[in-house]
Amino acid sequence: MANAEKYYCGHCKHYIAYLKKYPPKDICKAFPNGLGSAYGSIKGFSKDVHQFIFPDQENDYVFDEEIHENIWQMVDLEAMMQAGKHINRKVLDLSKNELGAFPENLVYFFQLRHLYLAHNNLQVLPETVTFIENLTMLDLYGNQLHTLPTRWHKLKFLKRLYLYHNQLASLPTSMGDLGSLESLGLANNQLTALPNSFARLQNLERLYLSENQLMDFPAVVTYLPNLAHLYLSRNQLHALPASVGKMQGLRWLGLGGNQLTTLPEELFSLPALEWLDLRDNPIAESEQERIKAELPNTEILF
Repeated sequence: MANAEKYYCGHCKHYIAYLKKYPPKDICKAFPNGLGSAYGSIKGFSKDVHQFIFPDQENDYVFDEEIHENIWQMVDLEAMMQAGKHINRKVLDLSKNELGAFPENLVYFFQLRHLYLAHNNLQVLPETVTFIENLTMLDLYGNQLHTLPTRWHKLKFLKRLYLYHNQLASLPTSMGDLGSLESLGLANNQLTALPNSFARLQNLERLYLSENQLMDFPAVVTYLPNLAHLYLSRNQLHALPASVGKMQGLRWLGLGGNQLTTLPEELFSLPALEWLDLRDNPIAESEQERIKAELPNTEILF
């Protein structure tokens, strides 16, 4: 164990090299709960552990590529992250742990494309996340986020961002700098408006805004030429603006659970509209008949 500080566990370096001959006799510093128990279920997660600590070592086992379900509580996260700068890992799943803060050492994962941090206890997403510049997907579903970073322009490859079920009351203007974004999940938050900078999200195709606190239709979305799916169910909308008629590529529109009593004539001119959800709105039967007559080729739910 002479070089434990340098290698995190000098004995394990020897142990990995002779994995098939010698079971572990000592406790690795990377496993507070003991390496012996890990050896019994080595195919469950040890490839990740060994790759993080000794990326140059190889073995013949086939392992699960994901790390989740509290694995991070069993190993020394700091030791693994520090070694992570040597790994060209593209997918990392840290969902369903009890992370109370964003792991700052993730910045060492320069090649990371998909990062899953769903169902943790994160309240603040720091600027550090924008340093992982090759991300194409970031999943933060089911945390307690109320603060987001401002340097979104650094994530120029990000296509999917999922922020469902958090505590967001507002969004930074800089989110409009996510020029490659195609799908944005913001449902189940506390949003009352969208920043005008969203008009710059010219590649956005799917926008999920259900179960927020929107009292007015976010008119900025009418400037998104590629938006095909828009979900605004269970907000507090009382009317739609005439500008909704500009959304010529819109195919699916979810408006259930609002306070709508009628729809503007301009909506009936949308050529691509396939599906319209108007359930749980106080729309009179006569108005329902008018809507159905105006949109004969659209599936409508009342």
